[in-house]
Amino acid sequence: MIPLHQADRYYRIIIAISGFFLLIYGLIWFPQAEIHWGTLFILAIFAGLLIQFPTKLLKGEVGLVQIVALGGGFILSPSPTAWAIAFGMVAGIIFRWIVREKRSWRRLLRINAWINIGYKVGLICIPLVISFSLYGHVIGTTVAPDFAIWTSGLILALTFAVLHMGSHLAPYFLKWSAKKDPKFRSDFGYLLAIELLSIPFILLVVEIYSEVGWKSLALLGGAAIITAYLLHKISNTQIEHERRVRELSTINNISQSLRSNLDLEELLFVIDQQVTQLLEVNNIYVALYDPNTDKLWYRLAVKYGERQHWS
Repeated sequence: MIPLHQADRYYRIIIAISGFFLLIYGLIWFPQAEIHWGTLFILAIFAGLLIQFPTKLLKGEVGLVQIVALGGGFILSPSPTAWAIAFGMVAGIIFRWIVREKRSWRRLLRINAWINIGYKVGLICIPLVISFSLYGHVIGTTVAPDFAIWTSGLILALTFAVLHMGSHLAPYFLKWSAKKDPKFRSDFGYLLAIELLSIPFILLVVEIYSEVGWKSLALLGGAAIITAYLLHKISNTQIEHERRVRELSTINNISQSLRSNLDLEELLFVIDQQVTQLLEVNNIYVALYDPNTDKLWYRLAVKYGERQHWS
């Protein structure tokens, strides 16, 4: 049986590789209409901006890039839209990594960094290409203005939403149990609302594109950025509040154990339970120093959630 941490990594690799091959597939098999470079540039800019403001849901990050991706797919066709979104997301992730989070650019050269970048791009491009391919809408409303946007388009958008939600739920269930997570229902409800409530607005923007042109995409992207920013701020505030509550609870529980329990093994068990829950990690160790032998003694070692026996 594959360990959970490895299953999650394999899933990310599969999504990254599948997303890349679907981008190539779109170039080869989708009919290539006239390329609207200006509109594609606008989509890429919006994708790069939206990736700056993720919302923490289901133990991961959920953004609103899918809103401009779906709108662009309807208007311009999925293949050029997917490439524009991919370039915009990659540029946005690199900017966020180096400028906003101030991480070392050298870490971007590691394979794990590009697996995660490819994974985030794949989460958008895979549902986009698959949903449009299933219903044969591969040329965009700029070429096929008679497309029934409120019937066929609605079904296509719902299919996209299901695929996009499923791609976020899969890694959650690989690492966590919904029954043990008190926030699962609320997070799932927020994700469902984000996916479904945005669809009517997207379809409306697509419908008026023929009359107002790029301004409709500007409206779509602007509304998505404002919403993403507000959700990002609310999410961060809530996370900070919950973290402080957990910290106080952890300190209280450990201090009570210190006062009531002198057994080292039971104390280490409490530390393991409380610290891993507080920090949401599955790796922890407690080492004791032996001055007689000048060596460290690992009384507690947990790796990937399993107790280890280190000497």
